Amino acid sequence: MKKLLLFIQKNHRPVYLFFVFALSAAIILYIYPGQVQFKYDFQKGKTWQHQDLVAPFSFTIQKTSEEISAEKNRLAENKDLFFERNESASEAQITALQSSWSTLPISDSIKRMDSIQIFNVLDFIYSKGIIERVSGLYSQGSRSYFLNTNNTTIKFQPEDFYTVNSAADFVRKTLKSNQWSDALKDFLKPNVTYNHLKTEKYLEERLAGIITNRGFVRAGELIIAKGNVVDARKYQMLTSLKKAYEGRIAGEGFPFQLLAGQLIYIVLLLGALYFFIQFYRTSLLNYIANINLILFSVTWMVCVAILVIQFNTPWLYIVPFPIVPIIMRAFYDTRSALFVHLITILLIGYYAPNGYEFIFIQFLAGMSAIINVSGLYKRSQLFVAALKIVAVYLLAYTSIVLLQENTFKEEQLIMMGYLVGSGFFSLLAFPLIYIYEKIFGQVSDLTLLELADTNSPLLRELAQQAPGTFQHSIQVANLAERAALNIGANPLLVRTGALYHDVGKMQNPLYFVENQVTGVNPHDDLSFEESAEMIIAHVLNGVKLAKKNRLPEMIIDFIRTHHGTSKVEYFYRQYVKSFPEDEITRKKFTYPGPIPFSKETAILMMADSVEAATRSMKEKTNDKLNKLIDDIIEYQLSMGQFNNSNITLKEIEEIKHIFKHQVANIYHSRIEYPEKIK
Repeated sequence: MKKLLLFIQKNHRPVYLFFVFALSAAIILYIYPGQVQFKYDFQKGKTWQHQDLVAPFSFTIQKTSEEISAEKNRLAENKDLFFERNESASEAQITALQSSWSTLPISDSIKRMDSIQIFNVLDFIYSKGIIERVSGLYSQGSRSYFLNTNNTTIKFQPEDFYTVNSAADFVRKTLKSNQWSDALKDFLKPNVTYNHLKTEKYLEERLAGIITNRGFVRAGELIIAKGNVVDARKYQMLTSLKKAYEGRIAGEGFPFQLLAGQLIYIVLLLGALYFFIQFYRTSLLNYIANINLILFSVTWMVCVAILVIQFNTPWLYIVPFPIVPIIMRAFYDTRSALFVHLITILLIGYYAPNGYEFIFIQFLAGMSAIINVSGLYKRSQLFVAALKIVAVYLLAYTSIVLLQENTFKEEQLIMMGYLVGSGFFSLLAFPLIYIYEKIFGQVSDLTLLELADTNSPLLRELAQQAPGTFQHSIQVANLAERAALNIGANPLLVRTGALYHDVGKMQNPLYFVENQVTGVNPHDDLSFEESAEMIIAHVLNGVKLAKKNRLPEMIIDFIRTHHGTSKVEYFYRQYVKSFPEDEITRKKFTYPGPIPFSKETAILMMADSVEAATRSMKEKTNDKLNKLIDDIIEYQLSMGQFNNSNITLKEIEEIKHIFKHQVANIYHSRIEYPEKIK
């Protein structure tokens, strides 16, 4: 056990990386569906490129969703109507007529003459029945009408009953009087009423009983031969076989072979992601938070997609997959964002319906997202970026539809609506970026841009308390940014780090030569060790001040590493000259480190030393400036200051060249103006 703990302690970073990758693989494996996938890919209207396909088992040919939908619509449009008869309605209306007899707008003589006949006519009408008018009662079609009465159901035709109007006409014709027909309208109420609940229940039963297949294929029967075109009939046969194949395997349990295949598939893709980072983006391994962020983004997007596929497959296209590449591009470079996006859609694409179509559409949308959010420093550009993502979605899907269907149906239009929603839902990436920054301690380009504003409180305080240091920081930022651009590092990150790298000098600004404008040097009253201690303290003071102002850790790293483990050279040499035999005290002249561990922090170390040294030169000729830059960087290289920064000698030479060019432009000789004419 002790050996295991010791091994973990010595190799904690590789062990942790293995753990988080294994955890991601386990979560994805758990969420994967417990069924195999149909191994043949096919498209309607395209040639069958595989070998002759023979039915491996007997299965039914399923109707298309359009056919089932049309059948459901036909049943709904011609649904059977159910009615109920109220046997007591006649007695109730006759009683009501008797109660209102004296108030009827008819003369008493006519009432006495027709009284008996009136009640007989009303009783006759109700004995036949007055039917309630509902939508579709007399429509043409194959609908049927059923009447529930005395616990029995009989079929009828609407013409078998009176309506309110036809009953009034019967009164008028029988009594030969318009007065009676008008007077009795208030007493002609339907006693054969529509039963909505029973009608809808019967419709649901009929819809549930729709036969979803329209044919049968026996085991061993040829489905399609190689080179044949996948027409509508063959396409439906292949689709039915695919559903039967996947459903049949799923119904037999969760075989070990399937689990092994899924695990290998996941491990290969996550392994590819790891080796991409290991060989091409090693700097990402400097911060464990980088790996946590990447794997978390991939894992949660895969889980969301698989759950949506299992719940409602068409909704997969409303899931905003461009969120992942947008978030990746906010924190990392374009290539890393694209590779992470590719791994994500490959993990999803195997179980997505029409996997090639899914990967094609999402790959293009992801590329569009990465391109359009690169250099996205204004939030006003977000809506335009979303519009461009939507445009790519629609163009990609349109190409697929035209290649497969040659026409747009209702189903394709609905899918396009989903894609439009997905494009605009991708804007959720931007509030998520803020959440990611807080959870994983990362810094996006938008945040870096805000921090690099020289009107930010901390930089404004630096400009007021240590103006020389502030100007030095700006010059270092300009040098470092130009170098980062040329070697493919993050220019905005290194510029922001450069602006804050010397904030610790605000504690004692006069102890640094760039702030000594009065000619008074407080180091004259200190020993060499005390002077070195004051100089070195600006690193620790800067870290404390940065944490107090809640600067991100990535920016604080520039403060920690910009001197690495180098020495305070001026006071160190003075001390060695005065005390050549005292080697123990020399350690007091060394910065605590650590040394730079990324290209960006290495660039800042070089830029900081070069700017400070060239500024202090009295005679600034090109030859002397170039030699000084070479000597400074070669010395840092020989002292091992760049051993952990993953920067190549070729890149260091390129940085030297950039610095020489930039410094020459800063200190080039100017025209000597003539004296003022008196």
